[in-house]
Amino acid sequence: MTIKVRWGSEELSAEIINASIGGCLLRMQTLLEKGTALEVNIPMLNLAQGRLYVLRCDPVPEGGGYMVATCFDELATESEDFIRDTSDGQKSSDGSKGG
Repeated sequence: MTIKVRWGSEELSAEIINASIGGCLLRMQTLLEKGTALEVNIPMLNLAQGRLYVLRCDPVPEGGGYMVATCFDELATESEDFIRDTSDGQKSSDGSKGG
C-alpha cells in the first residue's frame, strides 16, 4: 500500500511493506537518518494522524531505494486494535508466524 509521508516541508511517497503495533517497514526512495520524524496519515490503518520515527534505513540493491524501519510515536487505542486485528488476519492467511 502506498502512502504519503511528510518530512519537514517535503511530501514523500512510501510503500508500506508491513505494519504492526510497533511501527511500519517502508520502502522509500529517500535516504533518512535514524531518529528522523515523519508525519503520516494512514486511513487504511485507521490512523488519522501520527508520527513515525526512523530506526534504520538500509539500501535496497535490486530496484534501488531504501527499506526504512520505523516506530510509532503514539497510537490511539482504536488504531492499535485495528492494526493488531489486521496483522493477525494477515498472519493466519499467509501461514507466517508473528513476533
